Amino acid sequence: MNNILLQCNNISYQPNSIDVLKNISLNISSNSVTAIVGPNGSGKTSLLKILFGLNASTKGSIYRNYSVHDSSFIFQQHTFLNMTVFEIFNHVLFCKNVKKSERLEIINECLDKYKIQSFKNKHIKVLSGGEKQIIALIRSIILKPKVIFYDEPLNNLDSDSMNFIINILKQLHDNEVKLIIVTHDNNLLTKLDCEIIRLLNGEVNR
Repeated sequence: MNNILLQCNNISYQPNSIDVLKNISLNISSNSVTAIVGPNGSGKTSLLKILFGLNASTKGSIYRNYSVHDSSFIFQQHTFLNMTVFEIFNHVLFCKNVKKSERLEIINECLDKYKIQSFKNKHIKVLSGGEKQIIALIRSIILKPKVIFYDEPLNNLDSDSMNFIINILKQLHDNEVKLIIVTHDNNLLTKLDCEIIRLLNGEVNR
């Protein structure tokens, strides 16, 4: 079991008596990037939220071989406080009780690492959709989670933003951060060399 990060046993999800997920059993390893793929309405995002713990399954059980405090979830639609990029990052660290003396150092290190110092004092409202996607990703990783759940990383992005995010995801994977993503982008699947879970009508399509 040492290589198993997540194990699902007969997971079903039936909100309002609608069969969204049906008797899903699977193992997710701690090594490769895991991608959940399938047509619209197949239950991909529902499964991702249940794996993370945002939603509870109607029946079945999940075994997690990590602390939930070491994981983060990135939504397809982002919400931000009415702040600058620096203030957004600072707020995340403040909420996790990071000392004030350490917060500036962590933020500047992150801005330098991902080459976005020019965003530091920009208000979130003036950023493009692709730039907001980048900030949402970095906001999620500033606390150095060990597992990231990411719903449609490349949805509606221009090519520059796509390449930027793919490069960050590669860096994360190279640094042994586990990525579990929902995507329909074949380019991302190829570049990240993903282990694939295929869903069809709420069931794993083997």
